Amino acid sequence: MCSGFDEANIVVMDGVGEVECTTLWTGHGDTIKKERSMAVPDSLGFFYGAMTEHLGYHINSGEGKVRGLAPYGKFDPELYDKMAEICLMTEDSYYINPDFADLNGYCIKQHKLQEMFGKAVKSGNTDELEKPLYRNIAFALQKRLEDVALHLIKSNRIEGKLAIGGGVALNVKMNQVLREDEAIDELFVMPAAGDNGCCMGAAIHVAAQMGYKTKNRMDHVYLGPEYSNEQIQGMLDNNKVDYECHKDVTGVTAELLTENKIVGWFQGKMEFGPRALGNRSILMSPLKAENKDIINARVKFREAYRPFCPSMTYESKDEFLVDAEEAPFMIVAFDVKEGMGSKIPAVTHVDGTARPQTVRKQTNPVYHKLIQSFGKETGVPVVLNTSFNVRGEPIVCTPKDAVSCFFNTGMDYLVMGNFLVKKTKD
Repeated sequence: MCSGFDEANIVVMDGVGEVECTTLWTGHGDTIKKERSMAVPDSLGFFYGAMTEHLGYHINSGEGKVRGLAPYGKFDPELYDKMAEICLMTEDSYYINPDFADLNGYCIKQHKLQEMFGKAVKSGNTDELEKPLYRNIAFALQKRLEDVALHLIKSNRIEGKLAIGGGVALNVKMNQVLREDEAIDELFVMPAAGDNGCCMGAAIHVAAQMGYKTKNRMDHVYLGPEYSNEQIQGMLDNNKVDYECHKDVTGVTAELLTENKIVGWFQGKMEFGPRALGNRSILMSPLKAENKDIINARVKFREAYRPFCPSMTYESKDEFLVDAEEAPFMIVAFDVKEGMGSKIPAVTHVDGTARPQTVRKQTNPVYHKLIQSFGKETGVPVVLNTSFNVRGEPIVCTPKDAVSCFFNTGMDYLVMGNFLVKKTKD
């Protein structure tokens, strides 16, 4: 319904709904028809989640961290064969090995994983992930997910236009593999692919039943709360926060980014879904490789290997990305063009990919103008973008949230509406 396709194949992959874990559908006009499904315990989400727990992270929140860790590992045939022993393929599907399935828990028995892969990483002890074994486990896990998902597409003769959703569809590298398959003409990934998208799906489904037609492709998710300059200024005054007001706030911010400052950026309506898309973002220049480490250490307070995303003008996508397509939601990875990784090293992952956001002027004129201004200063219309929060906290929503996060981290400047807040040293 959100894809803009008149007809398409649909694949939903997640942990579990009521009992189903993976479903295949066909969509025609305003109707969808279920073709087949896989039920508990045959869950790709629980498979990936159980291995996420084995690597010391929490299921349902740490999977993206494992996906980011995977490219730092190497292919180990023995480890991959072990993954294939847990998640097996059939002629046209897959299933979880019954010896590992635990219907009363997270689908995969943790003690069985330890028997197979050795000692699990203790929760919170992420220093252990420097060891090659654990990085290679992450690599093998990611590759098995990609291979199984691609097998599902090919063996069921899915071709043409494809729309995917479910929590597993947040795996940007898997999405790249599906997008690049020769049978797929066009891929749409629901931007709020996890459980939070259910509210939108329910509303769209009921609207369709009532006769409202959803034909246009979803091109943005700026659907949340918005705060006027008057509201922002009132909050700053009430909390005795010093600020400057700038008519050309994008130009001022672009200058700060060229000076390699870290800027909290708070504008317009908050994004719906898990990605910060330029309205509740922390920004920095992508031109220096060390900027990734600086933000991870000073602002996000998280592991050094965690990657960041590039926001780029829509017009510049072909300059930086291989087989570039519009990518407004940071939910599909692309290969970075040869020679361009050295231009934007802070947002190019170790495997030569990036998870981009392409920004159109008509969709987000303020953010587009900022990126364009930075491009005029540097020759590179790309900025490093990460969500405006610290590890373990939600993305900021209100001006007060933004000020609190700003003063409790190593950000240099905060821009909200037309107002600039900076820190003063003693």
